[in-house]
Amino acid sequence: MNQKAIIAIVLVAILAVAAIAAALMLTGGDKSSDEEKYLATGNLTVLGNADNDNKLTDHDIEIINDIIKAGVWNKKAYPLADANNDGVVNESDISYLKNLMKGKNATPTKMYYYNTWNEIGSVRFPVTGNIGTMYWEQADLAILLGLWDRVKAVGSGSLSEEKNPGWQSLYSYGKGYNAEPEVVAKSYEAAGVTAVIAYIQGDGTAKDIDAYLKGTNSKIDLLCLPTSMNGRVVTAGVLLCCEEQSEKYMKYYDEVMAYVQDKIGNVKDAPSCVTVMMRSTTTTADIRFLNMSTTGESNGLYTYMLQSPSEVYIVEPTNSYATHTDIEWLNSKNPDWIIFCSSGAWTTGNTQEQNMAQFKQECDDIFSSTTAYKNKHIVATANGTMNSFFGCFAYPKLLSYLYDEIEDDYADKMVQAFFDEKFAYYTLDNMPSYQFYSM
Repeated sequence: MNQKAIIAIVLVAILAVAAIAAALMLTGGDKSSDEEKYLATGNLTVLGNADNDNKLTDHDIEIINDIIKAGVWNKKAYPLADANNDGVVNESDISYLKNLMKGKNATPTKMYYYNTWNEIGSVRFPVTGNIGTMYWEQADLAILLGLWDRVKAVGSGSLSEEKNPGWQSLYSYGKGYNAEPEVVAKSYEAAGVTAVIAYIQGDGTAKDIDAYLKGTNSKIDLLCLPTSMNGRVVTAGVLLCCEEQSEKYMKYYDEVMAYVQDKIGNVKDAPSCVTVMMRSTTTTADIRFLNMSTTGESNGLYTYMLQSPSEVYIVEPTNSYATHTDIEWLNSKNPDWIIFCSSGAWTTGNTQEQNMAQFKQECDDIFSSTTAYKNKHIVATANGTMNSFFGCFAYPKLLSYLYDEIEDDYADKMVQAFFDEKFAYYTLDNMPSYQFYSM
């Protein structure tokens, strides 16, 4: 699990597609058990996306037509073909999908999708009214999709005027990730909210809120989006009728990943690393190392580094995306690089110079016994840099410290593209913690 070259990921994707094709040929398909069902190979989990890619297109209609002509629906190969979620694939799915494909001009109906928990959720479609966001990640997504003017309610956790202009005047869900269901429900009357993008991690209250809204016949739909970052962008783009912006984002993502694959996909003897989350209380006796948890959750920094050829040392076993251990463990692994993200360790409002001074002090205080420190192979940034939608644009910049093959000009161009395309309101000048700091 530690050695994850990008080329291996591509190979896995190819094998997965091949497996689907084999399943189509070898199974009858219409009596698949729950265990046999699985979701799309693309990022769009909306029902009607029969070809399992990132869009609703005429090709999906062609596949549904083929299923109807064959007289059998292979649910394992085409899990999203039932556009209207009535349990069968027939002509009504074609007319239903054609309506959905009109986006903002669709006749009101429901759009069904697989949510965070791989359950079928729904939203009253088209979603063209006011929106609520439960936490900073959901607010970031709304801004990326060009929807901030429609956001009328927010969870206040980690919002700022630089990132979220005017947020303090909006209806409040409290901090957001553990919002009270009744408070969320009241945002319909108070702010006209008809759809809320939910905080979906395990320490939140999304399931309770969803149950409450349904149980009270609320006019608010809770969007519990797929767990993967790309899945959230693409699925939200379709659900919220802003596909153009989500497609633009994914085009950049594909460009970055193709560039990285071309430059370092075949690198031999790639540098090893650890990914660390720094807090204000971090000491040599208690360092929080990032990794993939047993529930599948991971921090963005770890996720991105896992896609590089670098070997990422982790602490096992773990139930969380981060596990605490000490400097002795780190020295025993002796990685080439230490990469850490600050989550509450850097004072809000720090200048770039203040962050740099604090970074140097943290290196001296915590990592001075490591080989990475002696070789000046330590790099840091804010948690929000990699653990956000900025992450894929910042990825080449991060890799440029570890790999000479990654060109600084390209890395800087991608960082600038994120802001030029208006995927965020902040800049690196007014959010200096989102810059990279190195020894």
